[in-house]
Amino acid sequence: AIHNASPRASKPFVIVSCGMIPVEFMPEEILGIEAHANQPDRPSKFELADGGTLVLDMIDQLSLETQYMILNIMNSRQVQRRYAHRPTAINVRIIATTTLSLDKRVQAGVFLPQLYYLFSAFRFHIPPLRSRAEDLPMLVDRILERYSHHQRPFTLDDRALSLIRSYPWPGNIRELESVVERATINAADNHITPADLPPNVRTEHSLMPESRVPQAAISLWEAEREAIILAGWACHGAITDMAELLGINRTTLWRKLKQHNLSAQMFKSSSAPSL
Repeated sequence: AIHNASPRASKPFVIVSCGMIPVEFMPEEILGIEAHANQPDRPSKFELADGGTLVLDMIDQLSLETQYMILNIMNSRQVQRRYAHRPTAINVRIIATTTLSLDKRVQAGVFLPQLYYLFSAFRFHIPPLRSRAEDLPMLVDRILERYSHHQRPFTLDDRALSLIRSYPWPGNIRELESVVERATINAADNHITPADLPPNVRTEHSLMPESRVPQAAISLWEAEREAIILAGWACHGAITDMAELLGINRTTLWRKLKQHNLSAQMFKSSSAPSL
């Protein structure tokens, strides 16, 4: 919305998912690569967004090395590709997102205070879905429109909408998108009823660890799969963070992802996999 309402609206809009790109590849994504040794040019994300807007999604996931690169680019307004002999001037609006407290990240020494101050000049706080239930009908309608192309529009039973409004949505928009997508697959005659919603939404019980309400009875296999999916939503597919949240090591997580026919890649898009 910020991009579309600005003079930059006709220029590129580029999103970098900071938690999805392996640390070793991030310098190439941020700086780009100059043609060398029969290798073609690879422009930096800043060059791709030149004149427009660059979104650094989940900026808290960046390493200190990459943070220094971005800080230098923002201060100099230039980016120098790897193997290049001279920098390239850039003109980009930068928007960063995070679900963590950057204040605490700075105090912990894992986020540069200089970069924090640059991004702190103007902030937006987006409340979680549980704090704005009045937005849910509009959001559900928008998601349903996405799946109604080339076919009869989906309709939503009043009881199903009531359950959606009552559920706390710990996974926020990604969880809502996944639940609605699942409902469109299950719905008969394109009409969504409570039976098309997952058990935890029907019982209004959150599956997140902080829930104080007993969960609906499901099999251990289903519970394990749902726990992995929720960790994927919460960590945006970052394997190390997912493993830490689940209390298992990375090797075990990779094995369980394979067993449940899941992959970290599935959580890179805004639409999460169905449970």
